[in-house]
Amino acid sequence: MAKESIEVVREGGARGERGLVAALAAELAGLLERHLHDCGAEPARTPVAMVVGAYVRSRVESFLTAAEARGARMLPSTSLGLEPVRLLQPFVERTGWHGPCYAICTPGADTRQAERWAAAAGRPALVVTVSPEPGRFVLDVTLVGPA
Repeated sequence: MAKESIEVVREGGARGERGLVAALAAELAGLLERHLHDCGAEPARTPVAMVVGAYVRSRVESFLTAAEARGARMLPSTSLGLEPVRLLQPFVERTGWHGPCYAICTPGADTRQAERWAAAAGRPALVVTVSPEPGRFVLDVTLVGPA
C-alpha cells in the first residue's frame, strides 16, 4: 500500500469556508493524480472510496453556524457545499476519471474498512480520508490493491 498525506489550513470568515473547500478539492486532485498512474490498465476507471464522515460533520457545523448568523437567509445552492463527492470535481475535470466512487459517511467508519473494501475489489483502488483537525484538514490517499 502506498500512502500520502497533505494538510490544508483553514482561513477565517465566509470566504475562508468557500476557499477551504476549493483548496481541499485542488489538493485532493493533485494527490489522486499522483497515484492514478499506479492503478493498472484502466486508471480512469479506478475505484475511489472516500472516508468522509468527520468531514461532513465539520461542514454541517459550519453550514449551521453560517445559517444562524444570517438568520437562515442563504441561497439553496449553499447546501451543495456539504456534498463530499464535490471534492472530486477538479480531479474529474483534469483527468477525465470516470470510475466508481463510494462516499463512506457511516458513523464509526474508518479508513481500515475502506481499505478492506478496496482490497476486495480485486483491482487497485484509491482510498481517500478527509479528517478535520483544529485549524486544518488532513487528506490521506492510499493506493490499495493486488500486488
